[in-house]
Amino acid sequence: MQTKVVIFDFDGTLTISKSSTWARIWDKLNAKEVDEKYYLMFKEGKIDYNTWLECCFKEFKQRGYNENDLNKLVASMKLIKDIDYVFDFFKKHDIKIFILSGGIKTIIQRALGKMAEYLTDIEASNFLFENGELSAFIAPMLNPENKQEYVSHIIKSLKVNPKEVVFVGNGKNDETVYLTGANTVCLNPDDADFSNKEIWHDFVETETLKDILPFITCQKENLSL
Repeated sequence: MQTKVVIFDFDGTLTISKSSTWARIWDKLNAKEVDEKYYLMFKEGKIDYNTWLECCFKEFKQRGYNENDLNKLVASMKLIKDIDYVFDFFKKHDIKIFILSGGIKTIIQRALGKMAEYLTDIEASNFLFENGELSAFIAPMLNPENKQEYVSHIIKSLKVNPKEVVFVGNGKNDETVYLTGANTVCLNPDDADFSNKEIWHDFVETETLKDILPFITCQKENLSL
């Protein structure tokens, strides 16, 4: 069946580093214990995702995290090899590209630069700046920790068959996506159980994004190299 949509995780999937952008910000602020406190509260159900996000924003603002710090973080990030080739290839074959991330939209957009123009949507939390200082945050439409919900939303809104959708991720928090019926590819796994063929239909460890192409099909040709 023809691939019409590809949805990517970002941290550790489209980037080389497996360390999340959140973790790197907390490290910059020397506040790992605060990070752990709020995340545990979220995981235990004491606060919801938007409240967790608000707590993080307030801490970042109070501790003086600013746009210059964010730009330095972006400059230090390395994207996976051949991402530009693959994004362009998808565009030529009318395959829509989405990013679904528990990370930060501002960072994703700036890290991708002009390649962000290839994307139909980025679903992630967002930070806004005014005069270089944090001014506001925007919560994502859906909880990015529940990636199954977002992928189901894409399938329904675009009116595509789940088998026309490929999800590419690397972590344990990506492992509910298979329940949507979409095809799942584990790329350079972090804590994902890539050996579980029910959860991950395909698996690849590689330095180049081109190696996901054998798992994509299009009407004109198989995209494998």
